[in-house]
Amino acid sequence: MWMSTRPLLLGTAFALPFFIANVLVAMHSPLFLSLIRPSGESSGGEQILVLVLIALVGIGGLFALLPLVSERKFYTVNALVGITMILFAIFAGYGLGEDVYHCNILQIPNCD
Repeated sequence: MWMSTRPLLLGTAFALPFFIANVLVAMHSPLFLSLIRPSGESSGGEQILVLVLIALVGIGGLFALLPLVSERKFYTVNALVGITMILFAIFAGYGLGEDVYHCNILQIPNCD
């Protein structure tokens, strides 16, 4: 068997908010940007929102890997998607943490 469909779809659904938010920011959607940046500049609330969206991707990866543990069968597609999502969440979370550290804690000027 190549994949367990339901956990794979559920795991992928957890990643959708991250990708939808990225598309809205890339399109410079005024409504979405006014919700996450009311003052026009990056804020702590925006950083928390990004952290939550990244965490949802990692949680989705765990859901995609769930059949490998519960059914004790190896589903190739679930393993690839789940591991990719978890690795993405780890690296993106590290990048966000490094950015927060440099900009907010070290107070480096012109840090954007």
